[in-house]
This record gives sequence, structure tokens and C-alpha cells, in this order.
Amino acid sequence: MHLSKFGYRYNLCFPSGKSFHFSDDLWARLIYDLALSARGDTMDMDRMIAALVPIYFGRVASLVIEARDMTTQQAETLVERQARAYEQAKPSFVERWHDGEGLKTRKPKRKTSAKTTKRASKSKKA
Repeated sequence: MHLSKFGYRYNLCFPSGKSFHFSDDLWARLIYDLALSARGDTMDMDRMIAALVPIYFGRVASLVIEARDMTTQQAETLVERQARAYEQAKPSFVERWHDGEGLKTRKPKRKTSAKTTKRASKSKKA
């Protein structure tokens, strides 16, 4: 299968002729884990989103492969199936949220001293 972005072609190859599949439950768990990580402020949000982009493309590719020979009505079952995966993963996510997961790993904010601020302003002037 070929995917195109910005005029480039990407050939997705899979060993032994197997088809690529990114499961509904994996996607739901990944998004819930990302929400917990974002809550914890352990990583810059722009970096977190940038890391998600290729994973998102993989998920979309999986759905395109699966739905390519389906009618619109048949493809709607994929959306319903994904919603069920979120519903099944939600209790675990809610429990982890209530347990404070993500917050426990929050990095303390660095306090800037007056000395550090003066050094930074001097280096900008130079």
C-alpha cells in the first residue's frame, strides 16, 4: 500500500504478506495514557503531540486498509467498534485518574532566582 504526503510516496511493507492492523483497544489505551501523561505535565505538550502524529497516521492507515472494500454503512461499524473499545478501557482510565496517575510524576517547576534572571537578561543584550 502506498501513502502519500507532501508529494512523497511511502510504501508500507509487512513481513510474510501479513496486513497491517492497529487495533481499536490499543488506540483507546494509547489515547487514555496520553491524557494521563498530559495531566502530569512531565513532557512539553508540543513534543507529546508531535510524538502522536506518526502513531495517528498508523491508526488511520489501519482503518483505511480495513475499510477500503466496505460500503459507508459497513464502515460505520468500525466507528462503533472503536467507541466500544473506549468504553471498555474507560474504567481503568478513570481508576488511574482518581488514583492521581500522572500527577505523581509531575516535575517540580524550577524557580528562577534574581541572579539567574540577571544573567539571562545580560546574555540577551550581548
